[in-house]
Amino acid sequence: MKGTTATLVTGNTISLNGGPGLRVAQSDGNVLEANVVSASGDLGVDLEQASGNTVLGNTVSGNSDGGIEIVAGSNGNRVEDNTVSGSGDTGILVAESERNELIGNVSHLMSDSGISLNLANDGVVRGNDVRFSPGGIQ
Repeated sequence: MKGTTATLVTGNTISLNGGPGLRVAQSDGNVLEANVVSASGDLGVDLEQASGNTVLGNTVSGNSDGGIEIVAGSNGNRVEDNTVSGSGDTGILVAESERNELIGNVSHLMSDSGISLNLANDGVVRGNDVRFSPGGIQ
């Protein structure tokens, strides 16, 4: 999705793609809900320069790179009640983005930390389960 606003993406199965499973770029105010994203050749879910979106109740597993990434000026997003497991990097990464909320997510069996924050100011990280990975919240 690029340049898309106020769209509901729900109930999809996204699997075995060569690139990111679900990519949202330069898109604001969307809801990604109850999707299954697995075995992608890159990230599971990618928000890049995408603000005010909600990522809710998705299952993200077995992707070759990270699970969910919020990067490059993706501000004011809510990532809630997602299950991320067994992907090749960080479960949930927020980098160079502000005012994001990570609430009630499960991030297990990652090859890196459960949640990583890098230049992620003014956010909320609450009630997440980040066991069984090399690092918890970094």
